[in-house]
Amino acid sequence: MDIVYVCDNNYLPYLKSSVYSVQKYNKNVNFIIISNEKLKLKFKYDINFKNITFNPDSSLFKFKQNDRMREATYYKLFIPELLKDYDKILFLDCDVLCQKSLNSLWEMNCEYMGVAESHSYGEKQARELGLKKYASAGVLLMNLKKLREINFTTGCLDLLAELPNVPQHDETLINLFLKDKLTFIDQKYNYSHNRIYRNPIPERDAYILHFIGPSKEDMLAKGRPVRTIFLIIKKILRRIKNFILRSR
Repeated sequence: MDIVYVCDNNYLPYLKSSVYSVQKYNKNVNFIIISNEKLKLKFKYDINFKNITFNPDSSLFKFKQNDRMREATYYKLFIPELLKDYDKILFLDCDVLCQKSLNSLWEMNCEYMGVAESHSYGEKQARELGLKKYASAGVLLMNLKKLREINFTTGCLDLLAELPNVPQHDETLINLFLKDKLTFIDQKYNYSHNRIYRNPIPERDAYILHFIGPSKEDMLAKGRPVRTIFLIIKKILRRIKNFILRSR
C-alpha cells in the first residue's frame, strides 16, 4: 500500500499523528511525503517513508485574503507527474486519523479517482458548481496511470488559470475537471469530525476520520487525555480573553 501526503513544516504534528494512526492498523505501508523543502521529520517508530521535494511556480496558485489554506494544498494536483513510477496511490490529508484497516479501500477498483462525498456543506458547493455531487479531497484513491492519460495535472492547472474564483482551491479543481469520472465511495472512508451529514454514522465507525478547519486541535487531543485537558484550558482562557477585550 502506497500512501501519499503533501505537507510543510507547519503541519508536522498532524502529519505524524496521521502516519502513526495508519501504521497502527495497516502493515507494509510505504509513505511518500511531498513538500517544497526538506522536512524536519523524525518518527518515534520504524516508518518506511521518503520525502520528495519540488518547487512549483507559486504564482500559479490562488488564495483569498487572510486565507487559512497553504500552498501545499495544491501539491496533490502534481502527484501523477511526480510519481511516474506508480500506477496507484492513496492520498491522505495530514489532518486525518485512521481508525481501521484500509485494505478494503486500497483494493477497490476506481477508473480514475475514488472519493467520498463531502458533508452537508458539499451540497451547497455542488449547486454552485453545477454538479450532482461534491467530493471531499481529503482522501483520494488515485489511479495515476489513468490520470496521466487524461493530462490531469495540466488540465487542473489550465482550469485554475481560467477561473476567476476557486473557493475550495484544489478540491474545486478536482470536482470540476473530473466531474463524471469520479467514483464515489462510502463516506466511512472520509468522515468529517463534528460536521452534519444527511446520513450520519458514529465517528468511531469511520475508517478515516477527517479533522477539518478549527477541529484540528481535537485531532491532536484524541487519545491523549493530558493534551485534551490542556486544550480545554486553552479554549477557556481564550474565551475569557475575548470577553475582557469585548468589555473594554
